[in-house]
Amino acid sequence: MIDRSHGKIDQILSSLQNVTMRLETLPESPKTVFGVELEGTMFRAVRSKPDCGWPFLRLLDVGDVLPFADSMMLYQLTKFYQNLPPLAVRCQLVEVADQPRCKDFNRYLTSNVYKTRKFEIFARDEDNLLHVKLSAVPKVDRNGVVKSKPLEPAPPEYKISEKTLTQEQLDILYEEPLNTTNVMKATLGYVPKDDVRICPFYDPAIQGCFKGAACRLEHVAKDPDGWTRDRALHKAKIRAQLVEPKIGAMVKLIPTTIVSVEEFYGQLDLKECSEGLRGLQQTLNDPMYVRDFREMDHKPYARELVFAFYAADGQWYRAEVLEYFHDGLVEVFYVDYGNKENVRLADLRLWDDRFDYLPFQAVHCRLANVGRLRDDDVRATEALREEILDRLVVVEVLDIRSYWEVLVYGAGMQDIGQLMVRRNMARTRQPIVISEKHGLVPA
Repeated sequence: MIDRSHGKIDQILSSLQNVTMRLETLPESPKTVFGVELEGTMFRAVRSKPDCGWPFLRLLDVGDVLPFADSMMLYQLTKFYQNLPPLAVRCQLVEVADQPRCKDFNRYLTSNVYKTRKFEIFARDEDNLLHVKLSAVPKVDRNGVVKSKPLEPAPPEYKISEKTLTQEQLDILYEEPLNTTNVMKATLGYVPKDDVRICPFYDPAIQGCFKGAACRLEHVAKDPDGWTRDRALHKAKIRAQLVEPKIGAMVKLIPTTIVSVEEFYGQLDLKECSEGLRGLQQTLNDPMYVRDFREMDHKPYARELVFAFYAADGQWYRAEVLEYFHDGLVEVFYVDYGNKENVRLADLRLWDDRFDYLPFQAVHCRLANVGRLRDDDVRATEALREEILDRLVVVEVLDIRSYWEVLVYGAGMQDIGQLMVRRNMARTRQPIVISEKHGLVPA
């Protein structure tokens, strides 16, 4: 049961969606409260005990229990959200006040799922399980008078209160203060624990140290490059998200990267997007800002957001790390243009939240009516590049659940997919569209 009497429940859950600090692994302690993203919504959760087999997650504010999956996105929460009591309370129904003859509690609860009911706490057991009475209307005494608490004087109204603050101001209010006197915390965002937990006398030859079993420290070699073995917090998503078109809409797009004859990335031809990106790039490459960029203080994680230097034009761009091989080779994806490049670690900088305001501009598209003849057909890819790269095209959106499944029309509303088929650069295929009603994919 969710206690709706909490006055700020809507504001708290709304501000929770703005958390962006990723957790790389599932916390070991079952008492640690963290965030988990499910179907685009952030929930507070705790894990089951480590010795209970495969971990399960309990969502604190809705009461659901679900098995943990490696694909789940986990997030670090501030102390405010960690210390907030769960909004979902474990209860056992013992009586329906307005239906005294009701004995089938299971049927009653099933028919009242997601409905608001008044409750009265009857008892509490040792496991903090509440025994409650539910009712749809207030109780009435013998004289027909509704029982209610005596009216309390209204609280004084202040010129500045939570009611007068905007959502952005509330987000700042609920955030944990970032002030700290710890230099490592201030510069790295966390405090490395290598020297505390790793034995300084570790000998790789014997996989231990001279103390033998008496040593309680961790016996593992420190990273030869000096990187900490701690998990560093890193940015994995931003608040601003691109507004997606409706199914069947016709939108204008400028392709920026051609992956294959059936796949490309493009930017929406919208004034606010194009002007916003130009302004962001100008600010991002301002010497005053570039000077303040922080160098990488850890090995980049997969999907970590960074700023990457593009040697072809000498500019900095927003990017996402795809894979780290070594300091001389890091594969990144430029999130505003859709191209992938291999760069050096020295050409990466830590993310700066000041550049969160603009959604990532690269839209992943797939031609709905064509398929590749071969996996590495360079000629077909080049043919599509000559037709649409950096040119304004019109696309009909058929599906947006993963990438955009689109039909592309060039000059004179010519179907580009059919053009590729006629030139023997691609084969015809049926669009892959997920059913809105059943959520099924054609197979």
